[in-house]
Amino acid sequence: LQRGAVILDTSTGGPEDAAHLAARLAARGVDCLDATISGNGGQLARGEAVCMVGGDAAVFGRCGDLFAALGGPVLHVGASGD
Repeated sequence: LQRGAVILDTSTGGPEDAAHLAARLAARGVDCLDATISGNGGQLARGEAVCMVGGDAAVFGRCGDLFAALGGPVLHVGASGD
């Protein structure tokens, strides 16, 4: 991983895992956002799935194009693990 990279974690781990991963990556200069996607494949394809993202607000803002590609509502919910 290179410093300044952004990892988007869409796994189904717990909030503590998300916070721990973000802290470990931050120590290496890598940003991490945890993104829970609520919906099934059909909803995602139709732009109806909701994405709830935890992590640094500035990093979230830099990833707007990525989240726009999902097509559904994207909500920044706070810090990693929130």
